Amino acid sequence: MHGVYQEIRPPEKLVFTWQWMKTPARGGEPSETGDTLVTVEFFARGEGTEVVLTQEGFATAEVRDRHHSGWNGCFDTLDRVL
Repeated sequence: MHGVYQEIRPPEKLVFTWQWMKTPARGGEPSETGDTLVTVEFFARGEGTEVVLTQEGFATAEVRDRHHSGWNGCFDTLDRVL
């Protein structure tokens, strides 16, 4: 994975590009999925924090759906750990 931070506003917001890279065995070149833009926002909610993640600019609906599944898995794990 490769990306560049576009905005860092502690403790409210992170914005960064997201690009899958092929493995070094394949030359480490960017994958065909292209760059997307990820925005993560943090909102105080009582004694907790609401996290809102938006990712945009997908090359295809299939790529979008794979990321949706991956992010949901990450947040499910985070919820169990915390």
